Amino acid sequence: MVSGKKQVTFMVMNKKIILSMGLPIRIRNATGKTAIIELNEGHFVICKYQNNISVYLNDAKLKKWYPVSLYKRLVYMLKIWLT
Repeated sequence: MVSGKKQVTFMVMNKKIILSMGLPIRIRNATGKTAIIELNEGHFVICKYQNNISVYLNDAKLKKWYPVSLYKRLVYMLKIWLT
């Protein structure tokens, strides 16, 4: 029997799609931690985690992360579906 709880699973975020949606973008994971993907002063794309730890986007581990904004989440899902 399936329980009434809905289990939402997200795969690893497609970084090319995130970049095509415009920066900065705020993302969140299943535990509630947040991060911002933005350009830094040197014009590199970084992922700045909640405790001000900056990581280059290529090095960021974004498994089970999703955009915070409902609109951007829907756009992201649509772009994933179309590719």
